[in-house]
Amino acid sequence: MTLLSVDRISMRYAYEDSPQVYPTTQAFADAVVGVETEMVRELGAAGCDYIHIDAPSYTAYVDEESLGRMRARGEDPQRNLARSIAADNAVVQALPDATFASICAAATQPGCGTVRGSYDAIAEQLFTTLAHGRYLLEYDDERSGGFEPLRFVPKGKVVVLGLISTKRARVESVDELRGRIEEAAKYIPLEQLALSPQCGFASALAGNPLDRRRAVAQGRYDAENSATRLGERVDDDGSVQMSTTQTQAPRAPQWPGAATPLPRRCAR
Repeated sequence: MTLLSVDRISMRYAYEDSPQVYPTTQAFADAVVGVETEMVRELGAAGCDYIHIDAPSYTAYVDEESLGRMRARGEDPQRNLARSIAADNAVVQALPDATFASICAAATQPGCGTVRGSYDAIAEQLFTTLAHGRYLLEYDDERSGGFEPLRFVPKGKVVVLGLISTKRARVESVDELRGRIEEAAKYIPLEQLALSPQCGFASALAGNPLDRRRAVAQGRYDAENSATRLGERVDDDGSVQMSTTQTQAPRAPQWPGAATPLPRRCAR
C-alpha cells in the first residue's frame, strides 16, 4: 500500500484560500496526520504490514526554486522539513510493527518529477530522524548526485537504490549496475542495499517518454535479470536484496511486436 507523505499533501493545498478552515500550515498538516493515522490503523487491522510513503517532496528542500517559493511565503524551509519529518513519524506510530518505506525522487525531465538536487543537504537530518525502515532513492543519473549521503543511514535500515531507469528505452548493463552498487557500498554496508527501478512507469499524468510496450518489456527484463545476476532474493516491495554472486548471463528484452530483440547490451 502507498500513501502520500504529509509534506507532499501540504505542498499541494491552497494555503492562501484556506485560513478560515486551517489558519496555519501546521494546522493543515495536523489534520492530514489524523486522517493518515486512521488509514494506517485500518490497514494494519486488515493485515497490511508494509506501507510506502510517497515522499518526493522531501527533495524540494534541496531545490533552489522550491526553497525560494517557501521563503516567498514567509516560511522557514528548515522548520518545514522538521515539521514534515515529525508528521511522517507520527503516522508511523499508528502501526509501529509495520515496515514503512520512503520514496524520494529528484528530477526535471518529463515524467520524472519536479525538482533538481542531490541528497547531500538533507541526508543527515532525513536519514537519522525519519522513522522509516527503508529509503527508496532515485539514483538513475547525475541529477541525484553521488552516494556519499548514504554514510548517514543508520545500521538496520535499508536503502533501495533506484538505478534502473523507467524513463528511457536504454537498458542498463549488468556490469554498469554492479559497478554503481559497489560504489554505493563504499559508504554503506552491502547488506543494507537493495535494487529497484528508480520510479514507476507512469510517474505523472502526462506519462513518461517510454511507450507502453517498451515499458512492459523493460519491466519484465528488469525483474527477471536483476534477481538472477545481482541479488539473493526479491523482497515483498519488489526490490532485490544485494549479493555479489555471479550467475548466468541475462536475456535481452523483447519488445512485443518487434521483429528482433534489443541488442544484448548486458552480455558485453
